Amino acid sequence: MKKVFYWLSTVLQVLFLITAYGIYFFSAKKMGMMRYVVYMNHEWEKLYPIASLQYIAIAVLVILVSFTYIVFVKKKKKRFCSW
Repeated sequence: MKKVFYWLSTVLQVLFLITAYGIYFFSAKKMGMMRYVVYMNHEWEKLYPIASLQYIAIAVLVILVSFTYIVFVKKKKKRFCSW
């Protein structure tokens, strides 16, 4: 069960990083993409509570990163204590 959460958190982190890099890359290279991103930001702010969602997303990412770090530290201690 621990491995499932570990791999799930790792995959989610990688997907978030890839998505963020893709948006950054296309926004910096194509001005049309930047205008579209700004337009979509305004549309999403009308429909959804973006500020609340940002805080929730940050909290989820902090939890996932800390969970991954804890699992890593436990595995490292387990490996060193076994001999």
